[in-house]
Amino acid sequence: MRKFLVALTTLSTLGVIALVTSPAALARPHRHAAGVRASAAEPTIYDSTITPLPGSLESTSFAATETSEYGNKIVFAGNARVLSTAEVTLDSFACQSGQGYSTTCSSTPGATFTEPITLNIYNVGANNSVGSLIVSDTQDFSIPYQPSADPNYTTDCAPDVVPNTYFSSVSAFAGAWYDSAVDPSTGNPIGCIFGFANNVTFDFGHVVLPDSVIYGIAYDTSNYGQSPDAPLYQVGGLTPTGSPQGDSTACYSQTSGCGYDGLNVANSIEPPNPTVGSDPNLGTAYLDTSYAPFYCDNGAGGTGTFRIDGNPVTQDCTGTGSPYNVGYSFSEAQGLCDTGGAEDAPGATVAGTLTGTPPCTDSPYIIPAVKFTAVATDAALITSASSASAVAGSSFSFPITTTGVPAPTIMVKGKIPHGLTFTNTGNGSAVISGTPFTSDRDGTYRFTLRASNLPGPGTGRSRQTVTITLTGGKSGKQ
Repeated sequence: MRKFLVALTTLSTLGVIALVTSPAALARPHRHAAGVRASAAEPTIYDSTITPLPGSLESTSFAATETSEYGNKIVFAGNARVLSTAEVTLDSFACQSGQGYSTTCSSTPGATFTEPITLNIYNVGANNSVGSLIVSDTQDFSIPYQPSADPNYTTDCAPDVVPNTYFSSVSAFAGAWYDSAVDPSTGNPIGCIFGFANNVTFDFGHVVLPDSVIYGIAYDTSNYGQSPDAPLYQVGGLTPTGSPQGDSTACYSQTSGCGYDGLNVANSIEPPNPTVGSDPNLGTAYLDTSYAPFYCDNGAGGTGTFRIDGNPVTQDCTGTGSPYNVGYSFSEAQGLCDTGGAEDAPGATVAGTLTGTPPCTDSPYIIPAVKFTAVATDAALITSASSASAVAGSSFSFPITTTGVPAPTIMVKGKIPHGLTFTNTGNGSAVISGTPFTSDRDGTYRFTLRASNLPGPGTGRSRQTVTITLTGGKSGKQ
């Protein structure tokens, strides 16, 4: 059984939040749509994700904790340091219609909303401070809505009631969806949960990383972020009516363009994670929130700045409202530790352990669920698709991507439909775009892509045969 709780102090208000990326995070941004990558052996250099991905995970809400950026300092494993991809697990509490934590929550299976999400990677500064920006990547991702509320929750959720916790009555599950997947640890259905976990992947390929970095995940919500999305208005017919979304909880977990207020960053539990790489400051995270009590140190280091929070020496977190202090926000809700929800000192046996749960001898902490992979070699490699379809008379765009350090140069040799042009767009990428002529014949056009980045015969070079299948032109074979 998995349930979500950001922090018990936020559940009663279900407040909305947004993001403000720190100025440094804007130093070297680039933005693109998610691309196609080769699955060739790319070593994992850090991994705190959960596999297989469950229906939902403990997660940190940006909207309910006024968070602008959330991340951690990590140390990579192995020797590969050319960044290939970064995978981030999210947890969506947004409903296509209705409201989260309510029986009105309703979502069509497979329905999504689009949200631009930013991943910032920084050097480590003095005393664990956030150093200079290495790279910032923003991509538009399709985020699934949380499944519809279980109409039979009073019956289905009864087995999930845990004494002396927030989930101590069936009524607390109003709005939960029923996950019929089997929990391998119990052999029973996972049952009633909130949130819907999903992975998003950032593509890189030409970024060299040091052995240790600080990363931050950032996105806008109604009131916070680099470009807060309020004022927007609630749905009210063709003419928007109602109050600005950021003024109340009206937008939280609803549709009409504000699914971002129900979007969380999923976490894993430490220990045992991470499974690859390491976290040098156990019991800490990096956070930027405008509300001081949401910091472990109660805002002692200031607010509105992306910085380390928590005590790496004592591995303790004293701020009872902290959204990532497991001793408070996770243990009390799940019945893992004590009934009071206070942080437990490492090695201490806590009195008042909940019925049916093992003694809590060491408080776990939560860290964002992320995975970094590296390019196995610095040599040029073409990673984009090898085929595409085009319609004569309609606009067409075929992105070409590569990996390698330095960034490869790309050339094309062969025949492409008239009306299309090849353009190098820099940083190891190119595009074939335009509008194919209707005077061209239908059929398959083949050409060769060549990418190179290292001197010497047979080294640092990659070739790929690409086919574009044209329809809508003149019929007949070429």
